[in-house]
Amino acid sequence: AELGAGRRTEGLRSLRRGIQLGAGGAMEREILGRDALESRDFAEAARWLGGARRHDPAAIDASLPMIIDAQLGVALARLGYDRAARDLLRDAVRKLDGARPVGRFGALVASVLRQRSGYWTLIGDLSCRLGEYAVALEAYRSAAAAPGADEPALRKAQVYAALRAGAPSHAAAVALRSMTARAWVDDDTASLVRYVGEASSEARRGLAEALESTLAERRAAGSSVDPSFALAMASLQADRVAIATLRSALRAAPESGRLIEALARRAGQLDAGAAVSLGAAMIESAPLRSAAIARAIVV
Repeated sequence: AELGAGRRTEGLRSLRRGIQLGAGGAMEREILGRDALESRDFAEAARWLGGARRHDPAAIDASLPMIIDAQLGVALARLGYDRAARDLLRDAVRKLDGARPVGRFGALVASVLRQRSGYWTLIGDLSCRLGEYAVALEAYRSAAAAPGADEPALRKAQVYAALRAGAPSHAAAVALRSMTARAWVDDDTASLVRYVGEASSEARRGLAEALESTLAERRAAGSSVDPSFALAMASLQADRVAIATLRSALRAAPESGRLIEALARRAGQLDAGAAVSLGAAMIESAPLRSAAIARAIVV
């Protein structure tokens, strides 16, 4: 009643006094542990929540053990107990599939459900620290599928875990989905593509082949292809092939400054004669941008 009336500090003090006098069980300890967790006092949170686990929380409500374990897992992770935290969190979050935010602890269950993606992400991070990358990959997949997922961050996490787990094809698939989900390739996705290409030759080949097939289908269907796709493709290719890819894209989009800059960077890897020839070909493709091309090539 004191807590509900807004007298939180006094109410928490009363709970502590009651526990010291031998009263109180799992529910009271969960309240104190949750407050400590919210205050970022992780050692205190672990103490109260660990105590709550030992006081048969299931006897109060079937959902209370899951609530306690999810919070205790977070506290243990912050204290550096990676394996204990990971295993506790994984067990707790798996039980969320059948959880419903109803009954006495419905609000707390709803809160835990809203944090599923965050819990799975933390499980993935902890698994990476433990060197268990296949487990991390599955956790990141679950995080990405949960409501409220941080999709850009989780794409990077999945790619990293997949490459470390020896699954370059999965890393390539994640990057490909990210690229083809929109009508353009954003900077984050372009960085992800470069990372995959640099990290694994197998993933680079697979990604380049799949991307080329996807773009061919779009062209056959009469859809326009944004220049950012050519830039992404070129990042996976050797200089000679990349130059051909970029030149083809420049013919279709002669006003693209990014294509001109990318070709100029490639020209810097060529000898003087080849660079001049490339500059001339670029001007032929985009005559209205001849001054910009000349400046880029000279620089």
